[in-house]
Amino acid sequence: AQSYALRRPQVIIEQYQQRLDNLDRALHSGIGHLLTVEQAKLDRVSSRMVGLKGVIEKAAQKTADLEQIICASSQHVLKEKTAVFRQISARLAGLNPLTILSRGYSVTYLKKEQVPVKDAGSIKKGDILETKLNKGVIISQVEETLT
Repeated sequence: AQSYALRRPQVIIEQYQQRLDNLDRALHSGIGHLLTVEQAKLDRVSSRMVGLKGVIEKAAQKTADLEQIICASSQHVLKEKTAVFRQISARLAGLNPLTILSRGYSVTYLKKEQVPVKDAGSIKKGDILETKLNKGVIISQVEETLT
């Protein structure tokens, strides 16, 4: 009593071959299905990326537009502030003691104190005065004061 496998080995081989063919088809079918699913996912991600590209391009254009607006505004503000600065500088220049000297005035100091003389009554005979002019200084000695 030989076993069936030993009496008919070709049949057993064919059965195993058939099972292998079935498994191969199932494997190919499963892989094909997985590839289809993954391709669909990839297509969805790709379409979202194309949409994002448009959003990014719009944002970049808006940024460039805002940059131009800010640049123009900054230049305008700078021009205004420069004009105000020049006006203030001109006013200050008129108050500058050195500017006053250039118009022919002088400032006289009591030499020992380096304080401007404002009252002839504060000066006495023999005091040394320093008079600052636009160009140069005069040192003098008081002979007489009139108040």
